Amino acid sequence: MSSPRARLSPLNTGEDELLELVGYAVDAARRAGADYADARHVTEDEESLTVKNQEMEGIDRSHSEGVGVRVLVGGY
Repeated sequence: MSSPRARLSPLNTGEDELLELVGYAVDAARRAGADYADARHVTEDEESLTVKNQEMEGIDRSHSEGVGVRVLVGGY
């Protein structure tokens, strides 16, 4: 399997592509010698308001996503 990283853009990944990326991460860990590996995709949307003297000054929005990988080798 070729590396999905080379062809996936974080702005237009679909659910199938994300599953492929997470699967690739687990497969790579197992091929590298891990006894156990799991991975997850995490998406976070955040919004905050700034208020001063009871008047709204601004709204900040952020979006982040990533893949977390947990690997055990020799029980650790």
